Amino acid sequence: MTSGAETDGRADAVNIARAYIETGNYERARETLGQQLSQAPNDPALLALYADVELRLENYPSAAESARAALSITPSDAATVRIYALAIDGLGRSAEALELAWRSALDNPNDPVAHWFYARLLHDSREFVSALIVVDEALRLRPSFTTALFLRGLILKRLGRIEESTAAYQRVLELDPDNAEALHNLAVNRLGRGKLGRALEGLLGAARLDPML
Repeated sequence: MTSGAETDGRADAVNIARAYIETGNYERARETLGQQLSQAPNDPALLALYADVELRLENYPSAAESARAALSITPSDAATVRIYALAIDGLGRSAEALELAWRSALDNPNDPVAHWFYARLLHDSREFVSALIVVDEALRLRPSFTTALFLRGLILKRLGRIEESTAAYQRVLELDPDNAEALHNLAVNRLGRGKLGRALEGLLGAARLDPML
């Protein structure tokens, strides 16, 4: 039987690990979660978060193993399904990952995140027409879903629909003015259309927001 102190300790460890994740300190997050898992190896929340950390570290075998263990306990947890799908995609099992995302979207028809995730894997599989249909469903469910709007911009660019892609990035920036990736991609679209001045302004602005770009 689990004591209240043990439960509180795990909750504290999860909060500490999440704080490490937010600051990009994935190694410390893994260490914190690993210590807790040594005491509670079948805790699905710990297993799922550990899988997420391993995924961020690109340790795909470990991420897949931990996510699969979590799903054996809570098989309907959509967030863990997404982690598992990304892990096996990293292992080269793209078709299996795509099927998982498809099933998750079917099982969660009113969840915009489920549709966005399926659209993301369709995009990564270069199935751009299908990806656009699915991401539009995510946006029908949540019109202000900036992550889906950004993906829509990527998909439309792949389809050669540059003006619509630009409009998607502009909408992202209306909702999230500090979105460096959207500003960068908008500038790249403008560069391709010969709008050099505005493109340079956008690229410099994106670099100020995120020097990694």
